[in-house]
Amino acid sequence: MGREEVSERCPWCGGFLFVTGQLGVDPKTGKVVSGGTAAEMRQVMKNLEVVLRNAGVMFAHVTMARIFLVDFAADYPAVNKIYAEYFAAGRYPARTTVGVTALALGCRVEVDMHQQTWTQSRARGEQTTGEIKRHSVDRGLEQLL
Repeated sequence: MGREEVSERCPWCGGFLFVTGQLGVDPKTGKVVSGGTAAEMRQVMKNLEVVLRNAGVMFAHVTMARIFLVDFAADYPAVNKIYAEYFAAGRYPARTTVGVTALALGCRVEVDMHQQTWTQSRARGEQTTGEIKRHSVDRGLEQLL
C-alpha cells in the first residue's frame, strides 16, 4: 500500500497562508531534479513561487520559512545564497534552518513557508493582529513574478 499525504498543500487560517514543505521535484516529470542540492533548491523556490502566486501572494509576504537540509554543513552556503535571491536585501522573513537525517524521495532540501498579508486577510473579512506593510518590496517583486 502506497503512502498518501494527508494534508492540504496551502491552507489559509486566521489571515495566514501555510505552504507545506516543497521538494526539488519537477512538477512536469514528478521526479527529483538532478544536479545536487543547489539544483534542488532552485526547483524548490520555483515550486514555492508557483504555489504563492496561485494563492495570490508573493515572497514579499512571507513571514516565516523553515529549511530542512540533509547535509547542513556542506549545503547551507549554497542554499542560503539561492534563498536570498528571492527576497529584497534586508527584507528577509524569520527563518529556521535545520539539519535532518533524511527527506522524502531522497531529496537533500525541503522548504515550507508561512505568509500573511493585510489585503488577503481583509479580503476574507479576517481580523489581523499584525499587518505587514511591505508595499515597496511588493512593487519590486511584482516585476519578477
